[in-house]
Amino acid sequence: MATPQVVVMCKAPVVGRVKTRLIGGAIDGSSIDAQQAAAIHRRMAEVVIRRAMRLFPGAVTIAADDPCHPFFAAFSCPLRPQGDGDLGRRMARLADAMIDRSPLLFLGTDSPHMSPDRLLQAARLADTCDAVAGPVEDGGYDLILLANRNALALLQAIHWSSPQVWQQTRQRAQQANLRLASLATSFDVDTADDLARSRKLGWSA
Repeated sequence: MATPQVVVMCKAPVVGRVKTRLIGGAIDGSSIDAQQAAAIHRRMAEVVIRRAMRLFPGAVTIAADDPCHPFFAAFSCPLRPQGDGDLGRRMARLADAMIDRSPLLFLGTDSPHMSPDRLLQAARLADTCDAVAGPVEDGGYDLILLANRNALALLQAIHWSSPQVWQQTRQRAQQANLRLASLATSFDVDTADDLARSRKLGWSA
């Protein structure tokens, strides 16, 4: 199994700008405000980044929306700016600069409950596929691994932040004649109900 380069796409935990769909929801009968939502995002990001660093030592880069934010100084790994544009353009720009003979694995920070096995399975499949993705219930994915430069086509012509992301990604794979492997469907933490589900899997904010 080739060790992938891992890129964690991460926003700084700025109050009012992250996990806004949590605001107004409830945990243990208490309403979540903007400050608590930002604290939950911070904890989610810490868990995702440190898990990746543990599984793939020396291979993790954080792609930050604001690299100067002090939150990112806590991690001993390279830091790159995401830059402008939609998610696909930002990932494509990073992939174009970083992908070489090693697969490139992109992660978000919305799945702190993700098992290590899911990440390791994606890395193993890179030996036989052009790309690997982990679909989630809202129509997107929680990870995508690009095994070669041809797989950058999967970041084009996608309606990002929509329920069509995973469907369109599969269509792009067919159009480009790419071998796209799919992991089991999981979920992201976007709402208070998602937090409750995540707790049942052993993670808690």
